Amino acid sequence: MRWGSFIVLLILLSSVSYAAWPDPNAIADALVETFFSILKYALSLFISLANSFVAYNPVIVEALLAIHSKVIGLLVPLYLIILTWNGIQIMASTAVSTQANARITIQNSVISMILVASSLQIYNLLLNLSQLISSYFISAPFPEVGYPSITTLALFLFIVPLLVLFNAFLIIRFFFISLGVLLFPIGIFLYFFPPTKPYGRMLISTIFFFLFIQVILSLILSIMGILAATPPQSVGLSAIDEQTYKLCMFIGGLLLLLFIPTMLILQILLIALYPEIKLLGLLGRAGASVKNTEQ
Repeated sequence: MRWGSFIVLLILLSSVSYAAWPDPNAIADALVETFFSILKYALSLFISLANSFVAYNPVIVEALLAIHSKVIGLLVPLYLIILTWNGIQIMASTAVSTQANARITIQNSVISMILVASSLQIYNLLLNLSQLISSYFISAPFPEVGYPSITTLALFLFIVPLLVLFNAFLIIRFFFISLGVLLFPIGIFLYFFPPTKPYGRMLISTIFFFLFIQVILSLILSIMGILAATPPQSVGLSAIDEQTYKLCMFIGGLLLLLFIPTMLILQILLIALYPEIKLLGLLGRAGASVKNTEQ
């Protein structure tokens, strides 16, 4: 029995001694390949989400339609109060300016009531118009970025946070447009009365921004697709390989997709709250001052 156990142990030791130890380079290569596969999968996921959010607008659900009707119902008593008060001013006041302001307010109230009453139809029309125009520009979604390698790893890692930020913006846009059906009549109501006009202008401008920024994003995506399909040799970049060129085009397009909406929303806020400040004018003057300093 002892000799049998000894023989079995000897056979096992001999097999271990002749077995090949795992190659450390093979393990490292497998880990790198796994990391690249995860990175590629994450990029594909973010790109797929971005394509979906850019191409389609949300559908207005029944719950929001019910709340929209309640919002209209809450605005009706306010219109009655405004019309009654301004009617009294026209009949009771002897000042011509007061009567004129009251008539203007009544006219604005009537226009506002018509627009608020048809706000749902107008909003649906704008929603469909934005998607229709965008579909004209998007002949293809985000261009493919290929598979990462050691030489392009830094570019791939730079793309990931840009895609995360862009998807976060698209998700915010999606939810704001969904709630826009409720905010649109409120913005119209606020816009037609002088004390609340800046807030109504800001609300309506923000709604239009989130609606039609889809068109600008689609145009940038279309240009990105055209540039990505262009060989680098044809634009005088013969020293750069094709994948690096595509990644650079991808990064440049993502930067534009983030920069332009940020500038527009800042301009909307400044126009609504501080009309005397023009963001583009400030940037132009800043650029001119830097140029003069360099000279």
